[in-house]
Amino acid sequence: MLEAALGMGVRISHVCNASGTCSTCRVEVVAGAENLSPIEPNEIAYSMGPNCRLGCQAKVLGNVGVRVLVIPKVTLY
Repeated sequence: MLEAALGMGVRISHVCNASGTCSTCRVEVVAGAENLSPIEPNEIAYSMGPNCRLGCQAKVLGNVGVRVLVIPKVTLY
């Protein structure tokens, strides 16, 4: 999904270069969840909530609608 989004000019963060280790490419699936590959174990580990997937891990198998989720910046002390 990440590759397809970037190919269409959609700005989506991907800090770990699509290795599935940072969760910055989160998307909310709003339609067509059945047209995505099964959820990967590292997606489950992030406990992102219902209808959320990692764009770098979800493979598009048909029509799907998603909303890019923006992770707020955090100030480290």
